[in-house]
Parts: sequence; structure tokens; C-alpha cells
Amino acid sequence: MSMKQRASISAESYGLFNQQSKTFIVIEKNEEEKKLIRDKMLKSFLFKEVDDRNYEIIINAFEEYNFKKGENIITQGESGSVVFLLDTGEADCFITIVYIKLKIIVYI
Repeated sequence: MSMKQRASISAESYGLFNQQSKTFIVIEKNEEEKKLIRDKMLKSFLFKEVDDRNYEIIINAFEEYNFKKGENIITQGESGSVVFLLDTGEADCFITIVYIKLKIIVYI
């Protein structure tokens, strides 16, 4: 049996390199807005293991978006770099698996 060799290996660097200061996005918010975001984040499994320092970084980066009824927010298969937390209103989520479109029901 013949096994192929790995073409490459990737790893995160540790030590002084990772301790360099980083610049993070900060979008102005009042304390009430920060609390609202944090409360929503605490209800999501995505943020369960985030520590206090990183909560602050993430909360500072959140930006408010407003969508009209029926407007598409995210499209399956497209590249994405944003996480949405729904504050008010409703959103339907659909996923297509092998040509079958399924509606995902999420309760918050």
C-alpha cells in the first residue's frame, strides 16, 4: 500500500510573535448597547467559551445593520466575514442540501 506524503503543514506561531499588539475595530456604542450585545452573545453557543477580554473586543467590533422585510441577509455558499445577532424582528433561515431546501427553525 502506497501512502502519499503531505504537501504542507500549517501551524500557528507561539511566543513573542503572538504577543505583539494588535489593532482591533472599535465602533462607538453606549453602555446600554454594549449590554444588549453581550446579553445576546451569552445566549449563543458560539460565544459560550469567550473570556471577558475577548467579549470586549467582539462587542466593540459589532456594527448595527437594518434590513427590510424580505431582504436577503446571508446566502448559502457565498463567502462571509460577518456574524449577525438579531435584536428585533424575525428572520427565516433556509439551507439547501442536495437540491432540497429546508427551513431551519431557531428559537431565542
